[in-house]
Amino acid sequence: MVKNKGEYPPNYHSVWQEVFCILKCPLVKNTGNAIVLTRMNTGNSYLSTQKTHVSSTAMFMWGLSAAFFCYQFLIRVAPATMISELMAYLDIQASAIGFMNSWYYRGYAFFLLPAGIMLDRFGVRVPVTLAALCCSTGCFIFATFQNVELMSLGRFLMGAGSTFAFLSCVKTIQLWFPEDRMTRFIGLSALMGTAGATFAGQPIAIANMAFGWQSVMYVLTIVGLSCATLFYLFVRGRQGKSHVTPPPMSLVTSVVTPI
Repeated sequence: MVKNKGEYPPNYHSVWQEVFCILKCPLVKNTGNAIVLTRMNTGNSYLSTQKTHVSSTAMFMWGLSAAFFCYQFLIRVAPATMISELMAYLDIQASAIGFMNSWYYRGYAFFLLPAGIMLDRFGVRVPVTLAALCCSTGCFIFATFQNVELMSLGRFLMGAGSTFAFLSCVKTIQLWFPEDRMTRFIGLSALMGTAGATFAGQPIAIANMAFGWQSVMYVLTIVGLSCATLFYLFVRGRQGKSHVTPPPMSLVTSVVTPI
């Protein structure tokens, strides 16, 4: 934006007009957050560019949400590395294992809209804390009971809690990040999540052979509890509050607008 009393055209949007403005200003001041060009003889000042700053607090908040997003991919793909063990444990066919695992996606699909509404209404802290507890409970049920129906319930709970993972990343970015950084951090969040799914299969398979599939699921239970604890203790709203009034831009709009 250019402020002028009439000596130059009111808007400097083209490159040549910006160069003309700089050449006519004998002093360039760097204020840290902005570069201000000042005409000493007239006192007119020009704002040529405005830098945006991402605070360490914002990065920490986003890091927690991104870690939870990566975790939900771990519990999503983990049963795929345990098919032979589950078939022997439950004495069922592979098709029944596939049907049992499909309950994850039913829970995920069913809670997508409620998750968005809850994040818009209550912020990130409480909904994601409950979501992490839901994932942890699902992992515990899946590892403990030797019953197809109860294990399917565990998968449903995992899917229901996982619904909040990516949406919490988007909501955190909406609350804490400037608009010109939103799209890149949404993309980075998706990268972290899919990286978890891509590289988790082999380590989980090795852990299955070394410690047993139930031990792996109990470890994922503890990881879910840790995520819930971290969210409850450290995540706050934009002004340091546990619950915040959502800004005018809704969660759905925040996903669509940057793209």
